[in-house]
Amino acid sequence: MGVLSPVTTSSLNVQLDWFRTYLQSICDTTLDGQEKLSRSLVLIEKGGNDYNYAMLQGKPMDQVRDMVPQVVDTIKSAAKQVIGFGATRVYIPGNFPIGCLPIYKATFGNYCTLDKMDCLDGLNDFARFHNAYIKKAINDLQKDSILKNVEPLGFDVSNKFKACCGSSDNEYNFDLTRTCGSQGYEVCADPNKYISWDGIHMTQQAYKRMSQWLLQRLIRQLKNV
Repeated sequence: MGVLSPVTTSSLNVQLDWFRTYLQSICDTTLDGQEKLSRSLVLIEKGGNDYNYAMLQGKPMDQVRDMVPQVVDTIKSAAKQVIGFGATRVYIPGNFPIGCLPIYKATFGNYCTLDKMDCLDGLNDFARFHNAYIKKAINDLQKDSILKNVEPLGFDVSNKFKACCGSSDNEYNFDLTRTCGSQGYEVCADPNKYISWDGIHMTQQAYKRMSQWLLQRLIRQLKNV
């Protein structure tokens, strides 16, 4: 009919509210939701429409680049919220080579230099600029320690600094003169709820969580070799 539908006005925060509402509709309890999310892959993507709209409205490229930190911070914040819901596997894709898309080739093809693939070099450079920010944000998220995600990862918050195996009456269940294995030591009922095994070494569950993160990262890197 010749009517162009504008991009969505539903922000990422609004969509997160929808996601939260959906979880509440399919999960009996908060723990049920966390358990379901722990077995799920959550994808978070934002920025395409923000950039597309700005560029197609004729915004100078330097102004569009100025949008990138805010867009990426919003994505990072959303990822933290989803992790807070209980997600343990979150996928944040980067931008693709938008300089190769017909919409941009048709709109800006006469004004931009082409790269060796006959794509618009400036727009592909912008995509790389965005992706560099995304990579840094992901690295920041990955650096967050287990301690910042104790409950979503299935550990007991009240015991996050406490050894499972020990023979001390202090809040850490650790005494250097009476370590795990010494006379009178005790072992907690459920080591999977503890991060520390004996005050020095991690529990198997903590190592499992760390190895999952490492394997996911290594597999991605090996695919690019």
